Amino acid sequence: MNTIYDNISGDDSQVYITSGSFGEGLDMRGSDTDVMIVSKHNEIYDTLTPFVFNPTKTYFSLMTEDTKPGFAMLRLIYSSPNSAILQYCEHFRRDNYLSNALLKSFFLKDNSYFELHGPCISDKGGLTDLAPCLHCKSWVTPAFRWTMRSNNSWPNGDIK
Repeated sequence: MNTIYDNISGDDSQVYITSGSFGEGLDMRGSDTDVMIVSKHNEIYDTLTPFVFNPTKTYFSLMTEDTKPGFAMLRLIYSSPNSAILQYCEHFRRDNYLSNALLKSFFLKDNSYFELHGPCISDKGGLTDLAPCLHCKSWVTPAFRWTMRSNNSWPNGDIK
């Protein structure tokens, strides 16, 4: 059911993906609904290997040097002329990098309905967590080992 809802709720600029426990089909009492908002106008590339360039999209390169494990910086490679992405970037080491704080501030600006909740933006009632997301067409190097992992260790047998 979530897949059907996700498929009809997107638009030209973004896709909505129900995630978390509810997205996995678990309707747990007291649990909120997690929704990923994936931008269709931005793409992430792990390396600067050749890709099909679309001048209407904005491109970022994943940078993991000088970051903690599990974290990355997104360096702006190209911004489409109509993109407002620069207002969500910070200048660092001669390049522009996407700032998660500035991006989340977009959702909070002039809106008393939402508040910060960790990496997400939540409604004040605590029913829904929204996670702004960007798309990468391939597994990024730091996450690639997860594609090869054994699924026998997690979750453990009494949860499966």
